Amino acid sequence: MSSFTMIRLQFRALELKLGVERGGRRFWLFVFNCLASLVLWVCFSFWLHWFLGIVVGFCAFLIIKKFNVTEFWNGLRK
Repeated sequence: MSSFTMIRLQFRALELKLGVERGGRRFWLFVFNCLASLVLWVCFSFWLHWFLGIVVGFCAFLIIKKFNVTEFWNGLRK
């Protein structure tokens, strides 16, 4: 069985499970819902990574500014 046939069978099973007819109004609503969900997940992931990057950068700045690494390192060698 080819992969294209397998995809068609999985798609048909999904149609039967969700009660969606190919080419009908509910089908296009289903497709739009999938695409909208994908776009929202991508936007959320970009926003989350941007936000976490700022938080990590701020924490690194505070650690570098407040914590004297040279004294700590010299104290380990004594």
